[in-house]
Amino acid sequence: MTKEEYLEKLKILSKEYHKKEMELKKEFAFSNNHIKIGDIISDHFQTIQVDKIQFSVGNGYPQCVYIGKLFTKKRKPFKNGKLGQIWQCNLKEDYK
Repeated sequence: MTKEEYLEKLKILSKEYHKKEMELKKEFAFSNNHIKIGDIISDHFQTIQVDKIQFSVGNGYPQCVYIGKLFTKKRKPFKNGKLGQIWQCNLKEDYK
């Protein structure tokens, strides 16, 4: 085996590892999620109706990120249809 062959195989292994790692993080985030599409949720800053759920692999453990239309404090959608994002760790206590 040459050095080039070694480096190529190492590169392939590294890609496979990172792919499996992301799959595990995604599985962890979604298995700890109890929010569903259509739910209205709030954090300390905003209220949204969940249209899409993604996951984040930032600091700490993986978590869900909820994306949806912004709502007023009276739980009515803004007329401009602006979107907001709420991270799972920032959910108000009544949604946990």
